[in-house]
Amino acid sequence: MKIRNDQTIRPLHDLLLVKLHEKVQEKGRIILASSVKIQDMTEGVVLAVGPGRYQKDGWFRITTIKIGHIVLWGKFSGMKIEVNGEKCALIEEEKILGVFSRECYGE
Repeated sequence: MKIRNDQTIRPLHDLLLVKLHEKVQEKGRIILASSVKIQDMTEGVVLAVGPGRYQKDGWFRITTIKIGHIVLWGKFSGMKIEVNGEKCALIEEEKILGVFSRECYGE
């Protein structure tokens, strides 16, 4: 899906708009039995976040991941889109596997 240059997108509920990293850094590999499949991971920078989502019990849970966080998620999670010529993804917050600390990137 492509978004025109003059349009912006605002995530709803607990969705995150994440810009895919141009160069995904190689992660360490773990040797497992041949019957175990390893799912590739994807990383990117959060550009926009939704406000949160109502839970089944009626409570509103705000989104805890913030703009600028560098996140890691499964390769097949979310919906891939293009915003202003940049490859992005819309991902539910619960599909995020981890948030990198700034020390990982030398900041």
